Amino acid sequence: MPEQVTQAAKLVLAKLNALRDKPDYQLVASQADALTAQWQALEVQWLSEEVQQANQEKFESISAKLNKHRETLQHAFEQAQQQAEQAEAKAKAINAFETGFVALEQALSDTVSALDLTAQSSLQAQLNQLKNDIEASAYHAEPALKALLDKVHDSARQLESLPELVSAKEQFDKALNALKDVAPSEELAQLDTVLAAQKQAYQHAQSQLRQLPAALKKQASEQLKEISTQFNQTMKPLVDVQEKHLKEARKKARDVQRLLDQGRFNVAFGVFNGFIESYEQLSEGFKQQLAKQFTTLSEALQELKDWQKYASQPKRTELLQQLDEMLTEQEVDPKARAAQVKLLRVRWNELGRVESDEEKAQAAQFDEKIELLFAPCRAYFAEQDELRKKVIEQREELVGQMAALIPVMQQPEADWRQVESVFNRVNKQWRGAGSLDAATYQALNKRYRDAYTQVNEQLKARHQANAQLKQKLVAEAQEQLELEDVGQACDTLKALQKRWQEIGFAGTKQEHTLWQEFRKHNDAVFSKRQEQKNAEREQAQAQEAQQRQLLAELDSQMIDAKTQSELLSVKEAVHSTEVLASLRKTKQQLLEQTEAKLNELFSAQSREKFNELVEAIRAGDTPPCSWLSGNDSGLSAEQLLLRLEVMTNNDSPANLQQARMAEQVALLEAKLQGGAQSLEYYLNCYLSQVVNDTHDVERERLIKVLTA
Repeated sequence: MPEQVTQAAKLVLAKLNALRDKPDYQLVASQADALTAQWQALEVQWLSEEVQQANQEKFESISAKLNKHRETLQHAFEQAQQQAEQAEAKAKAINAFETGFVALEQALSDTVSALDLTAQSSLQAQLNQLKNDIEASAYHAEPALKALLDKVHDSARQLESLPELVSAKEQFDKALNALKDVAPSEELAQLDTVLAAQKQAYQHAQSQLRQLPAALKKQASEQLKEISTQFNQTMKPLVDVQEKHLKEARKKARDVQRLLDQGRFNVAFGVFNGFIESYEQLSEGFKQQLAKQFTTLSEALQELKDWQKYASQPKRTELLQQLDEMLTEQEVDPKARAAQVKLLRVRWNELGRVESDEEKAQAAQFDEKIELLFAPCRAYFAEQDELRKKVIEQREELVGQMAALIPVMQQPEADWRQVESVFNRVNKQWRGAGSLDAATYQALNKRYRDAYTQVNEQLKARHQANAQLKQKLVAEAQEQLELEDVGQACDTLKALQKRWQEIGFAGTKQEHTLWQEFRKHNDAVFSKRQEQKNAEREQAQAQEAQQRQLLAELDSQMIDAKTQSELLSVKEAVHSTEVLASLRKTKQQLLEQTEAKLNELFSAQSREKFNELVEAIRAGDTPPCSWLSGNDSGLSAEQLLLRLEVMTNNDSPANLQQARMAEQVALLEAKLQGGAQSLEYYLNCYLSQVVNDTHDVERERLIKVLTA
């Protein structure tokens, strides 16, 4: 028993000590308690007092260290639990807000779909409550709630425009019903009318669809597509028959034109009858697609009939004259001449049978002259035998050029593009160098193939290396598909395209495959960039439409404005409206129109004010109080009256010309120094100075100033 108790005590102490290295608090706590219980259950009475004392000291030392480690783990464990609880609470709060917004958003969508304006105030209150709850939340600074708050603002703005959205939904429903009302028809006579009506109704529905909010567009688009598909499926049998006749008519029209170009006029007439059969089975709308071809071919064939009927004899004479002219030509292309002879025989035969003695004589002349015309061709073909001798020399030279490429490719700085260009050129020339007798050709071809094989093997190795480089570029291009920055991806692809061009040819088999794959990745990225541009363009168009509507509303307000304050309010609203560059001219025109109306209103008020003053002066009455604001100019009444006469270009008395000149100079100096005053200012000062104390002469001078 002493031995067993001793071993058990060592095992418990070792396990307790090992717990100090474990990081899991719950594991350490449970095992520590269990081991402590095991220690207390040991039958230590079997041990000596010295051993008991030693074991107890070890146990207390290990327990103290373990408890310290346990406290550290407990603190970290409690903090982690607290953080987890906080994270769970935050997640629940955010999820609750998001769930509430989704429900409100669905309710808004349902309200628009149901054309129900009565729920607007209720939804507005719910949105405001949700907004206030989010702002009051302890987690309002979280990115998720910030984004959600932006969505709430957007929904609130959308809710404000609920009447417009409901109106747009009503208009779309009307357009959709109008499209449904276009009934399909199986009658050919009604085909064009029904298709035109359906197309017009569909385009109108499409225009109304674009006015709907995003939440309704998908369902509305599906409805529009379903109705259009049903109509097209119903009309498909009749339309397919028309398409078939149209296709057949087009093919026969091409055949007729080809036969006319080839001079096969008799066959052309027969094919044209088949064209007419298909053409007559088309509706008027489908016939319009062939109207130009029908007119052209009809006119051409009618002209041909007239030619065959009335012009065969003059044409024979004309052909004989043409032969005489061609026989006088000094420089002749034998190949072209042979083709001309063939064509001339065809044209002669097209003129019909030779029956009269005169026509037989003309036929004999034609045969004689056509033989003379073909004589240079026979000489040409005889000369070809001599030219074949030169083919051997040409092939010998090509063998030398191919063999000369072998040492060039062994140079470290070989121009592989030039080598490949020469290789392809020589090989092409070899294939087209002309024919020889079998023995001579085989001898030359063996030497050529030996050199060709050596060059071709090295080029293939080069192609393989280039293919590996291009394969890496393909992989790099594919990586650009994952980049979020499409602009950077496009710049990278442009650089890769440049590197692609710098790499040489990768071989006939691999070059096309690699290029197609490389191009596919390029096209995908550039297409993605185009989609982004299209989205930005659509956003700009929507913004422009909104701004254009705002300017139109301000324009209406300007037109309806009657007072200066109303016009100034409109002017301020226009000034504060930020618009796109495309609408700046419209905004400026609206400002100018507002300013012009202000000026017009001000001019009318000023003229009325001046008229009242003139009437008072003429009657000898005291001027209206608005003209008696006081004289703070420091000038006398005479000086003020002279300045008024100068500013209105009225003459002054002869004895005051020198004084007038002095005042005119003073006005000019004030203008140059930026201190110029208005005519109304000087008039106020003058009237405040004299009031009713004016003589008849001064009164007449003043009236001239006021009526100038």
